[in-house]
Amino acid sequence: MQGFKATVLGSVVEAPLSIVVPFTTPELTKAALEHAATLSAGLNATIRLIDAHVVPVQCPLSEPPVNREFQVNRMREITEEAGMPVQVEIIYTRDRMECFRRKVDAGSLIVVATGAAGIPWWPTAQEKLARSLLSAGYEVVLVPRPQARGLR
Repeated sequence: MQGFKATVLGSVVEAPLSIVVPFTTPELTKAALEHAATLSAGLNATIRLIDAHVVPVQCPLSEPPVNREFQVNRMREITEEAGMPVQVEIIYTRDRMECFRRKVDAGSLIVVATGAAGIPWWPTAQEKLARSLLSAGYEVVLVPRPQARGLR
């Protein structure tokens, strides 16, 4: 009879799960952050809020047409209401999807809340974003928000 060799690891350190919430609208972003908090409960997870702001070609990336202070204050208000630690990134880019490809690691979970569609067969902007992120190979959780504004 042959023996066998067993190896016991002293401690296993898991890499933290990264949950990413793309900024869409203040209301839907808050809903996505709430859902991300629920998903991360009891896990070694970090929650990142990414505002990928598309700057038109006519403007240099260093001089976006939107006031940076306004964006920082808006993100601060959203994260304070969330009541949990959130890493905020405001990124000026020419292409929103390229920004996510560069800033979001493979294996990250992306949470997107969507408003109620005005026309059932017409996808919302958030659903289009989720579809693009899925096509790029990310794991996406789409959080439906039927109470959101919309025609019914």
